[in-house]
Amino acid sequence: MRKGADEVEDRWDLVTGPGDGEIVRVRLDDGQEAEVSPPMMAAVARARPQENRPDPFSLDPGVPEKTVSDLVAGGLAGYDEDSGGWCLTVVGAQLRSALVLDAHRHHAEPRGVSVHPELSEDDRELLVEALNWEGREPEPVQPSELAPTDPAPRSPTESVSALVILLGTVTGVLCVALISSFEAFALLLLPGLLLGAGALYSFQRQRAAQIQAIAENDEPDVIEELQGHFVTGDMLDTPARWMLGRAQRAADAVLDSAIHQRGLLLDEVRNRVVLADVEWAVAQSLLRQSRARARIETTPLTGERSRQAAERARTALHEDVAEVERRIRTLEDYARRVREAELEDQDRRSAAELDAIADSTTEAGAAHPHQEDALSHLVRAQELALRVAALSDDAQGSS
Repeated sequence: MRKGADEVEDRWDLVTGPGDGEIVRVRLDDGQEAEVSPPMMAAVARARPQENRPDPFSLDPGVPEKTVSDLVAGGLAGYDEDSGGWCLTVVGAQLRSALVLDAHRHHAEPRGVSVHPELSEDDRELLVEALNWEGREPEPVQPSELAPTDPAPRSPTESVSALVILLGTVTGVLCVALISSFEAFALLLLPGLLLGAGALYSFQRQRAAQIQAIAENDEPDVIEELQGHFVTGDMLDTPARWMLGRAQRAADAVLDSAIHQRGLLLDEVRNRVVLADVEWAVAQSLLRQSRARARIETTPLTGERSRQAAERARTALHEDVAEVERRIRTLEDYARRVREAELEDQDRRSAAELDAIADSTTEAGAAHPHQEDALSHLVRAQELALRVAALSDDAQGSS
């Protein structure tokens, strides 16, 4: 029997007070309990399935070491030799499902950007890279990387010309030394090679700096060109941001499920298309609602007419938010049903595996009945020998 959202709320219990030290206890699908902190929940929620391996979920490489250690200590994550990285355990995967299905209970931050469904994969990758670069803190320049007197990077033409002149000069000096005497050539060979290698390294470093500068200048243009084709959490106010996080988690729960990865849902392509359309529509609605809330709050109310108009605007916004909430709950209900089907599939596979173990164990025991007979004969013969030995000892003692 499928449970509704209100029937699973009691699985979460606050162990400690809110703040940095907040710990939550959650009861999982198999009855186990796990105690997790907000950073642990965020890391588990961001875990993604591996390519061609639907069951293990890999932790994001950016998860802090302390959070990884806490997950490992809690039995929620472990090191996977096949992938060479940290992955969720069976218990961790159950926690991830609980976080997705009960996202309305938490402040579910968006897992990333929501994009227009018709945006190409290349444009999506460029957009994500540009957004990641724009939000990155500038790294401090180390003294060993850049001296105060370092000039600005030259153009490629200037660098190539300087390198050719330098190498030509070194080659000419070596040729003159070779003509003069072999000893002089051998003496100048090593310094010449070191000088050439240093020049080549300097050229490559300048080229890399220039390419990086070009990339940094180009990436913001991608964001400008794709305006209107994406929504991020930073573009939304707090209520809308949490609702987008819930929608994204529910969609990810379906697409990342093992039964979807193995093609066991009715229409894999339709799932991707419809869920992408729904997520984008929700993101657009939430962006519109965020802007409407801001306008309502900042518009001056100087008289009765403006106050009545503000009340009508709030009512309309409330109805719009309720409609989006219904869509998100429908999405979460679908994710919950997929999870239940996934658990049933796992239950059948586990039962089949355990039945096979029981059958093979029974067959292995029945395949060697003669060993049990031989052992019984050996025990009876040993008992008879012990009786004979005892009688012999008694006879010798009486004589």
